[in-house]
Amino acid sequence: MESTIACTAYDCGFAVPKFAAGFAAAANGTGAEAHNDACRCTVQGRGGEGFLVNAYPNTNLYDPNTVIPAVRYDVPVGTSVFTTTVESWYK
Repeated sequence: MESTIACTAYDCGFAVPKFAAGFAAAANGTGAEAHNDACRCTVQGRGGEGFLVNAYPNTNLYDPNTVIPAVRYDVPVGTSVFTTTVESWYK
């Protein structure tokens, strides 16, 4: 990535419904995870910080209340390389 300004970037996974059976979400270290009994999304970054995006209500087509696991990166001026792995499954 090439940036002419210092900024923040979020590399996100997939939205997970909050008010579903078995819901849990956590961000720690360089990753974040959200899951319920029907789906799971895990995001792991190298050099970033795990973060949970609490989406505004009704911004998802399938569920009115979701959380999105993400990795937050501080982007300096110049060239940077960021690596993020996103894994998910749905039943």
